[in-house]
Amino acid sequence: MPYLRFPLRTVSPLINKGTSKIAELRTPSVIGQLRFWLRAILGAQLADSEAVYQQESMLLGSTSTASSVMMQLREHAIIEESVRVLPHSSDRRKSFEEESIFDNSSFDLKLIFRPGTTLDPRLAQALSLWLLLGGLGKRSRRMFGSIQLQSYPRPSKTFDQTDTNYPDWWANWEQIEKRPHLYARLVQLSLEIAFAENGQGRFSSEPTFPILHSDYCRVIVAEHGFDSAEKANIALFEVLRKDEYRNRHEYMFGSGKPRRASPLIAQGRVFGDKYYPVFTCFRSPIDNRGRADWDVVDAAMDELEDVFNGQTVFGGKLDK
Repeated sequence: MPYLRFPLRTVSPLINKGTSKIAELRTPSVIGQLRFWLRAILGAQLADSEAVYQQESMLLGSTSTASSVMMQLREHAIIEESVRVLPHSSDRRKSFEEESIFDNSSFDLKLIFRPGTTLDPRLAQALSLWLLLGGLGKRSRRMFGSIQLQSYPRPSKTFDQTDTNYPDWWANWEQIEKRPHLYARLVQLSLEIAFAENGQGRFSSEPTFPILHSDYCRVIVAEHGFDSAEKANIALFEVLRKDEYRNRHEYMFGSGKPRRASPLIAQGRVFGDKYYPVFTCFRSPIDNRGRADWDVVDAAMDELEDVFNGQTVFGGKLDK
């Protein structure tokens, strides 16, 4: 069966545990991330959440439908090390550590296509955006679990690389990695392509879940590099812990029962020897409120753009 093998590496500590309670790479965690980004893409196209579910099930499977692609993870050089989960906190009670798969650990993600199937363009978009904007594991919205391509994907002899669903940047990643100024443009183009193909214009009401729509999403790529993800994390919390954001906890930290995750995904990628943050923020209902104060989030994103010397590459103000 044709396959694509993605050589990946960690660029910040990855905390991910299964039943063994030790740090490990888990295929279900990767699938979960791809589901999130796929829903975000489909949500800009399909206003009906049931239609989104049907498309997602067709591509990644459900309890009643097999996935169109099988996924495998294979470890190579894995470095395990304990890390502070809350490096920004000076409180001794919050100085606890957990085992992690540390920076520069390498592994493969292998996509195996079933007979009669190929790489679907929506799955290719979800993969691209996860590799550019997403992470893996615990606190992956706070710069832990950052991963990126080590080199271009390795296809099997039976995989058709001329397929138009195969993004050019996958094959040219090594060149992009040598020129970090291209990263912001790459993110922008990837988002614009996904939105141009899937966007349906302005919705009549606020989307019920995070979607990659320019009216309900903002992405900032930092041009200020840090020596490590930990230092970038500390700089992030110097902004988020200010009273105007900390006292409105639900907007930048998440809240509710069951807990709603923060609207902000703070991640990063390494170019040269520097870690460059990237911030993705989604607008969707908070705590079932009819009208949330998204100006709080806009102010935080504006400040992050200023502090991290960033540029908005997709979307804009979320307080409509």
